[in-house]
Amino acid sequence: MINDVSGLCFDPDMARSVAQLGLPVCIMHSRGTPETMRELTSYEDVLLEVYEFLETQLALLENLGLPRRQVLVDPGIGFAKTEAQNLALLRGRSIFHGLGCGLLVGVSRKGFVGRIGGATRPVDRAPGSLALALAAVAQGAQVIRVHEVTETRQALALWQAVDI
Repeated sequence: MINDVSGLCFDPDMARSVAQLGLPVCIMHSRGTPETMRELTSYEDVLLEVYEFLETQLALLENLGLPRRQVLVDPGIGFAKTEAQNLALLRGRSIFHGLGCGLLVGVSRKGFVGRIGGATRPVDRAPGSLALALAAVAQGAQVIRVHEVTETRQALALWQAVDI
């Protein structure tokens, strides 16, 4: 699988290459580079703008012959987003199912998890990361990106056993 954190934007040949290879791909929403993204958080409606970006990138891949069943979308939590925008995306993430492909959510150890949960060190953010991972699965995320694999598997097993 190809994981493109630029949403096919850093390299003008990326979409064509992905389609030609026929490999599954994850396209993520982001703006700018790691050095500039903190200044690029101006959105009128973050949920709709991220959705529209991902919809455009999906159409590009489809026009090049890659079917949606081979694509995951990632709204890019923490990438050119404020804390409030991250929360808005998490609250409304089920909208991304309208794109007709898999949804990946990556919140593990993000800075806002620490700010809200009172954990300054990334390694101490596991409880908050687990809570958000379970919430993502509850809203239908097919893939969650995590750091604490064993702990997340256990949390998911118990969550599923209760049949929430």
